[in-house]
Amino acid sequence: MGTDWENRWNDGDTPWDKGEPSPPLVNYVQSHSLSGKVLVPGCGAGHDAAFLSQQGFEVTGVDFAPTALKQARNRYSELGIRWICDDLLDPQKEWGGPFDTWVEHTCLCALEPKHWEAYINTLSAQLKKGGIFMGVLFKNPDVEEGPPFRITDQQISQLFSSFEFVEKFEPDSAYPGREGREEVWIYRR
Repeated sequence: MGTDWENRWNDGDTPWDKGEPSPPLVNYVQSHSLSGKVLVPGCGAGHDAAFLSQQGFEVTGVDFAPTALKQARNRYSELGIRWICDDLLDPQKEWGGPFDTWVEHTCLCALEPKHWEAYINTLSAQLKKGGIFMGVLFKNPDVEEGPPFRITDQQISQLFSSFEFVEKFEPDSAYPGREGREEVWIYRR
């Protein structure tokens, strides 16, 4: 799986990389209290991780693709972010957890549905008890066949059944073209 993502980064086939942090993430962090160590899975070129680091969080970014992480390291080298190349579905390295907060923007939805349970297993292993999952989930992608893959409320609720639901909402801002197509879901472990 990681090879597919690496090939896309090598080929410059990264339409999800907008060159800036996720607007729903920016708005959420500016209006909610988060603290501690933050993990950004599927961090790509590191824009969300960099934003969080600039807000004072201790941040670790994890991605399958070495090329994406090389871009992140080059662009944000001064921020002291820990960048880890590893398999999100079957971690082989120590990530420095447990983490207080897990922040993702359509990482879960970028994975084939058959991998969603493994993603939740990694989340459960890396997020401390009482920790917060903040996810921007792609509810209405442009394509029928992913990535990103459509995810329903029922699927989300089932995947996060061992977590405490906190809230969900449609974000006030989004990348151009994604307005009304994403939802922010918050759970507590």
